Amino acid sequence: TFAYRAPELLKGQVPSNKADIYALGVTLWQMLARENPYGNENQHVVIFSVVAYGHRPPHPEIDLDPFEECYRDLYTQCWSATQFDRPSAKELHETLKIWKKHM
Repeated sequence: TFAYRAPELLKGQVPSNKADIYALGVTLWQMLARENPYGNENQHVVIFSVVAYGHRPPHPEIDLDPFEECYRDLYTQCWSATQFDRPSAKELHETLKIWKKHM
C-alpha cells in the first residue's frame, strides 16, 4: 500500500531492493508503535508529503532503553528518503546478528 512505498516508487522510478528496505523500516516502526502508519490521512496527502517533504510516521514514545533507541535508529535508517542512504540487506543481517548475540 502507499504507506509502505518508498519515495522513489511514488515518483515512478524502477523498484529496487532498497525499496524493500524502506518498507521494512515502516513495518519495524509499526511493530513498535502498534498503529497504522499515517493513521487515516488521505493517501494523496501522504504521498505528496513523503515525496516532497520527507514526511514519515511520528516516532512513538519510547523508554530510555538502549535497545529501543537502537531499534528507532535502525528503522529510521531503513526509511531514509535517499535509497543510497538505506542499509543493505546484508548490513541489516549483520546488525541483527549482533543484537541477537547481546540479548
